[in-house]
This record gives sequence, C-alpha cells and structure tokens, in this order.
Amino acid sequence: MRNKPLRILLKTVISANNVNELVEVAEWAQSNELAVQFQPIEQNYAEPIDPQWHIRSPLWISDVSALRKVVAR
Repeated sequence: MRNKPLRILLKTVISANNVNELVEVAEWAQSNELAVQFQPIEQNYAEPIDPQWHIRSPLWISDVSALRKVVAR
C-alpha cells in the first residue's frame, strides 16, 4: 500500500440549475481543503447523438455573459 494521502475531488456539472451556486461550491471546497472540477453539461449518453440537443435542453445555460461572470469569480 502506498503512503499517499487520500484526495477527494468534487466533480460538479455546470447547468442552468446550479450556475448561481458555483462560487459557493468552490468556496466550500476550498475551506474544506478539497479540490473541485467543473464540467459543462453534456448530452445524455443514453440518447441518440444530436448536435442540437442543447437548444432544447432546459439545463443548458443560454446566458453566456452571466456564466462568464460566475467563472471570473
């Protein structure tokens, strides 16, 4: 067994449902000495490939300027 500390990584999917909470997630992770990785939402893997899936998805963030402000923080 290796003598390396266990490192927990939070992987958070960015969507319209949580875009306003991403800074809070990052701050919480930092205060608890955890790493956090943000991933943009993707098309559901169980669905047929559709290059336009995001247009119909209520989870897609359509306000790119709001997202940029959150990412900048």
